[in-house]
Amino acid sequence: MEGVSFVVPVHNGAACVREALESILAQADGRPMEVIVVDDASQDESSAGVRVASIAGAGITSNPKCSKQAAARRIGTADVTSRMR
Repeated sequence: MEGVSFVVPVHNGAACVREALESILAQADGRPMEVIVVDDASQDESSAGVRVASIAGAGITSNPKCSKQAAARRIGTADVTSRMR
């Protein structure tokens, strides 16, 4: 069975990043899945929420310079291991 990958860019999204990741992980249907979060130079507590979610299987990529959503997605896509995106 083919897996699926989710790339989630976050920039100063501490208020919602943990909930978003929990929602993705709750939708697991038995297929292999990976979640890659790109912390796009957040200045708030976004990275803390991402670290908590990583315990449940999300990988974290940190981008030290804010590059906006499209570039952050490309950075995360480079880390994807499955063929399904």
